[in-house]
Amino acid sequence: MSFPKTIVYPLVTLSVLAATFLPALGTGKTAKAKETFSGNTTIEKAVSEKRWAVCGLSDNFMREEPEYEAELGNQMLMGTLGKVLGFQGSWIHVESPDPYRAWVGPRGLVLMTDSEKDAYLRADKYIFTGWYGRISEAPSANSAAVGDLVAGDIILKGSGRARKGFLPVVTPDGRSGYVPRAELSDFSEWCKKEPSADKIVSTAMRMMGVPYLWGGNTVKGVDCSGMTRLAYFLNGVLLPRNASQQALVGLDIPVGKINDEADFSALKPGDLLFFAGGANPQKVTHVGMYIGGGRFIHSSGMVRISSLDPEAGDYYGSKSLVKARRMLGEEAEGVVMVRDSEYYNNN
Repeated sequence: MSFPKTIVYPLVTLSVLAATFLPALGTGKTAKAKETFSGNTTIEKAVSEKRWAVCGLSDNFMREEPEYEAELGNQMLMGTLGKVLGFQGSWIHVESPDPYRAWVGPRGLVLMTDSEKDAYLRADKYIFTGWYGRISEAPSANSAAVGDLVAGDIILKGSGRARKGFLPVVTPDGRSGYVPRAELSDFSEWCKKEPSADKIVSTAMRMMGVPYLWGGNTVKGVDCSGMTRLAYFLNGVLLPRNASQQALVGLDIPVGKINDEADFSALKPGDLLFFAGGANPQKVTHVGMYIGGGRFIHSSGMVRISSLDPEAGDYYGSKSLVKARRMLGEEAEGVVMVRDSEYYNNN
């Protein structure tokens, strides 16, 4: 897929933030660094002045290289703030809150200066607590769509009052519309809630049957670490992106054998299980979430439940369990609450 070499988009003014943001450039991967970014502003100047970016789409692909054919490494949800590290052609190099560094394509980012970023973080916002949804032009389920939403999207509060059970909203890139009140929570109040293992497991169980997607991090599709990260994020906990990174945080929980039989007595629901396979028997390549009774939920082909018991019909024996980590509690090192992250709040 490619775009014409030069496309100029107008500046988008968001009265909610009382600031002007630049929409992302719509040029292809062959664009040169000095091509027009917006009006008479070059990409180079825009990126040098605006060192932050907010995702304006329900979810945006983050690729390992600055081209459409490159491997998908991660996804950013709407309203997620990232640091701008640089550019190549029309592609922006971004660090997401995970933290994960990858390239985001020519559409879907709103670039911000430090002051605009601070204004965005202070602005009143909702978090979408439904599973799948949409923004409607008018307060009606039969109205034309403005855009889609997935669980965890963050959206600005619009002006005006609720109408017919719908709340007015504004996307980070300036589109306005309505979302059912029942599918939104005040973001600042949502951040104050304390997570529980039961709720995190319940969130993971809601993903049953969601297809496996390498680099996937939304309810549309997840890889193994994307599933565990998303289940925790939707409960206010920010985990690292990849399984090998997740295995380095939290509290170590012993798993081993007693009299040659597996011992999982120390595990609790919500603990993460890490598996290794291949040439290096200790290299973590897969992660799942313990749900109790010697069983765990994970994304492998699709989100499904497997057993740790070799005698069970759904035993997961393709990789070896090498460690377990608990992500909740005062002793869980390196685990960050969303409310404490600079990417989500002015601390």
